[in-house]
Amino acid sequence: MRDYLSRGVSLGKIRVLGQPTITQVVFTTIRELDRACGEGYFEANYPADLPICYVELSGTFRVFGPPGLGSAPAASTSTAFILIDARTGNVFVTGTPSRARWT
Repeated sequence: MRDYLSRGVSLGKIRVLGQPTITQVVFTTIRELDRACGEGYFEANYPADLPICYVELSGTFRVFGPPGLGSAPAASTSTAFILIDARTGNVFVTGTPSRARWT
């Protein structure tokens, strides 16, 4: 994951300031991700048994809102995540975690 991230993976509307640190890597399924989050969003939109890699990052991140709201950051946070299809390596979701935590 460190090598993968060193290639400059885009986090979409999340701007990374400096070099983030990987704090967690979890290989799981969409079903287990939804259980950890307490929501049904992912399982409703993707196959429940889809293998994924959840990568949590620590650093300084600026989250920008939807187009049309100007260029000022909507929020700053110290944690972001990347959700990767574990079969293909394609990034399909980036964001800031709300509740997903694995121990």
